[in-house]
Parts: sequence; structure tokens; C-alpha cells
Amino acid sequence: MMRNQLALLCSLLVTILPAGAAEGPAFDVASLEGTHAVSGRNPDGSAYQGEVTVRIKDGLVLMQWKIGQNEVSGTGVVVGMTLGVALPGGVAVYGVVPQAEGLSLVGRWSREGSGAASEETILAGNADVTGAQFKVKDFNGTYTARRALADGSPGDERMVIAGEDAVKTLSVGSGERVQKAEGLALGGGLAAITPDGLMVLNLRGGAEGERKLSGLTVLGDGSVSEVSLAPVE
Repeated sequence: MMRNQLALLCSLLVTILPAGAAEGPAFDVASLEGTHAVSGRNPDGSAYQGEVTVRIKDGLVLMQWKIGQNEVSGTGVVVGMTLGVALPGGVAVYGVVPQAEGLSLVGRWSREGSGAASEETILAGNADVTGAQFKVKDFNGTYTARRALADGSPGDERMVIAGEDAVKTLSVGSGERVQKAEGLALGGGLAAITPDGLMVLNLRGGAEGERKLSGLTVLGDGSVSEVSLAPVE
């Protein structure tokens, strides 16, 4: 997805996600609001510090980073304990860490086409989550992705998830209609900018190790769809 499309997606996210959508957050999203300290590393390994302001509107997480003189905006959605964020030219994924006072976010972000993930921590609660790690679960495989179309009928697509550790490549469709998408995995969560828009999923184990994913996709045309992925037998 090109940079201008991501900007359009961010603006659409502000108004289209219904409150109480399925696979919603497992905590009070409003507890993320406020201005918090943020620290992380750039792709070249250099460290940065600054602040991020978080607002919640209609169930969406609106974020404004200020790092020195630079400001970046992003809009995300929470599924379970995973926050996925669409950024200008990239994507971020965070694990929500409950603390004695408030919540903190530990995650990764990536620029489109970079093939690498950078780390970031947002301290909305105590400072004891610095350096926390989330082992990436096994997302790789071939799935049937199902979401409801505009007319309410099911729409099925083939989706292949591949990649080392956190950085994932998603191949959506089949034959000559395959489209590539990029995403980041963190623990049992996955956030990706797909050909349709921002997709945030949680991995849930089934019988005998079967992998199933479910969450939300926010489409570029202004509609929101629940999505579920089941492994292809």
C-alpha cells in the first residue's frame, strides 16, 4: 500500500469502526489515553526518546508521536491484548502489558519494504516493562481467510503467511491474482497492511495444535469486516 493510501486509511479509521466489534479488546481501551514516554531504536540501531499522545475515539486508538522536532500520526485498533497501528509508510504492533498502575505497550514497527523490525516501548504505566520480550508464535502456514462481504455473504481467500521471526509476508489470493502484504508479529498478535487495509489478528490454538486466527480488517473503501483464518488441510 502506498503512503497516500495509508494516510487515507488512517482518516477512514477515525469514523468507521463500530463500538463493541467482535474480537474486541480484553481491557478498557480508555486506560491507554494520555501523553506517555516512548523509547525505541531506529532501523540503523540508534536510540530515540520522546513522547506519544494517545486518544480514544469510537473504539479507535489515535496516536501522535513527537520525537525531537519530528511528529508522526497513526491510527490503530485493539484485538484482544494486541494493538495494531497503521503508520504513514509502515505498520506497528504492540502487546498490551497490564501493570499495577495503568497499561504499557511493548512492540515493534517497520517501514514498508524494509524487511526489518525496530523495537519500541510506550510507558503508560510503570517503568518496569523496559526490555520486555514477546516470543513470536508460529503463524506461518496456508490459510483460508473468510470475511463478510458488503452484501453479507462470506468472502473466502487463500492466504499464505511466511517469514522469519517478527517480519511476515502475506500472499493473498491465488494464481495470477496473488497480492503481497507486509506485517509484524508479536506474541500471539499479528498486524499487517494488506491490499484491503489494516488487519489485526490474534492466534488461538485449536485441537492438536491447529492454528486459527481471528480479528478485524478495516477496508480502504470505508467498511469494516470481521476476519477469520483457518488452516488449509
